[in-house]
Amino acid sequence: MPPFSPQNASVVSVSFARTSANRTGTMMRAAALWIIMLLVMRIYAENNMAHAATSGGRKATNVTLAVDVYERAKSLGINFSRTCEQALREAIKAEEGRRWAEEHADFIRHSNEWVEEHGLPLAQYRMF
Repeated sequence: MPPFSPQNASVVSVSFARTSANRTGTMMRAAALWIIMLLVMRIYAENNMAHAATSGGRKATNVTLAVDVYERAKSLGINFSRTCEQALREAIKAEEGRRWAEEHADFIRHSNEWVEEHGLPLAQYRMF
């Protein structure tokens, strides 16, 4: 009997369904593993970038401080360079965010107006 004859069509279709289900399950597991791998790679990359940002090249700079601030920080053992660097990173991030919002203010305003007029896109599908 040939492998795809009408006599064994039901066996072939059941076999195909099982194979298809097995492939689907295998594909889903593979996709899940890829997602996990990508997340791990992202976390690893973020950690390396943070480390590279703090351990990269350094530039000596003079900073003028009020005497009382200097004395209190020194008595507490606070690292001036790291503390200034951290504060500057936060200030840079805030300033870049402010400038981005200023630069894109028209888009944000138009987007907000559209949502007020039409509602949220795909709101009908929200589960909350």
